[in-house]
Amino acid sequence: MKMKKIAAIIVGSILFLSVAVFIMLKLMNPTIGKEANEKEYEGQQFLKEQKLGFYISNEAKSLEEDKTKGYVLFLDKNNDITEREIQPVEYGGITFANNRMMVEESNQMTLTEYITKKTTFEKPDYRGMHNGYLPKTEQYYSLYNSGLSEKHDYKMTVRYAGEDGQFKKFIIPKFVSAAGEEGDQVIVLTQDLISGAFQLQQTPLEEKAKLQKITDLNLKSPMDLDAIAPILVTKKAYYLVMSRYVSESYEDIMVYEVNRKTKDVKATVLAKYRSEKETTSSLPLSFNDSATTYKGGLYYLNGMGQVYRYDLQTKQIEKVLKLKDQAKDANHMQAVFYEGKLHIVYVKNGNTYYDQYHLKKKKRVQHQEIKNIERYLKNGAMISDLTIIK
Repeated sequence: MKMKKIAAIIVGSILFLSVAVFIMLKLMNPTIGKEANEKEYEGQQFLKEQKLGFYISNEAKSLEEDKTKGYVLFLDKNNDITEREIQPVEYGGITFANNRMMVEESNQMTLTEYITKKTTFEKPDYRGMHNGYLPKTEQYYSLYNSGLSEKHDYKMTVRYAGEDGQFKKFIIPKFVSAAGEEGDQVIVLTQDLISGAFQLQQTPLEEKAKLQKITDLNLKSPMDLDAIAPILVTKKAYYLVMSRYVSESYEDIMVYEVNRKTKDVKATVLAKYRSEKETTSSLPLSFNDSATTYKGGLYYLNGMGQVYRYDLQTKQIEKVLKLKDQAKDANHMQAVFYEGKLHIVYVKNGNTYYDQYHLKKKKRVQHQEIKNIERYLKNGAMISDLTIIK
């Protein structure tokens, strides 16, 4: 009996010490990441408590060889991090709209509302290209670069949510250079890889969807052009931001304005780069979130932390912002435009920070440290998406 009592005391002491150590660690580092189980992850209550989402991914080759892990991380209003391990997509992301959230993975799609609904696909896709939301039909979707095809000129796979919350897919038999959305249509910029010719097209999200041509685009030297931003749409025009890359020391960033009524195209040089140093670092952090329209202007963020504004009426160009701080490694930095602000997350000197820049005031209005994000950025991992959850 005495031995049992001694054993009980020892076990109790160990448990007490374990709890004490855990509490001390938590107090010392309140943002230590915890893994979200299914019950925690699902439901709008979880979403209401979050303010930022991060998608941690890697290069497609590494993902195909199953060499690395991926995560979605959530930062709540108490600045605590919740993690969820996923099978990521290169340049994958989180889409939050209408109090619901979509998370894409190579082999499945997850839609979180009151409950979490998952759709698994037999054939994975590893090369993410664009994700978004159609407000008119309340549909979430993702677009993937599935590569060359024997049956088609090229193969782009679209996964989209049906009315039941389950995801379906269809194929776009063309190379898609950029995408955007309006109402109940996904707007895509397709390119013929032999002639280089571009077409602006649209498609609904339905099982037997077919591309509907909006117009042919007669752009100068099309083989030198690459889309570097989402397609932006207003009541009067479609806007394309593209790189015209001529050589290692010669690149122009172009804005093409396509009049919706006449289909006329106006080309404007947004920025000029005339050195190898500029051209090698000019590409934006994310082609999915590098540009937006706000208060009569088109805003574009390049890879050097410079924000340009193109006035939609006067066509004047202005450099309105220069980021105060950036990561040395572009993989450890991400940005998104949201409600008149530019939101930035970046790792600097081993610490992670979250900044906000006000587009109208042209200055930084928030600077905050976020702990423990950097520990997920190993073995080539990158922050491929930053999502505002509101």
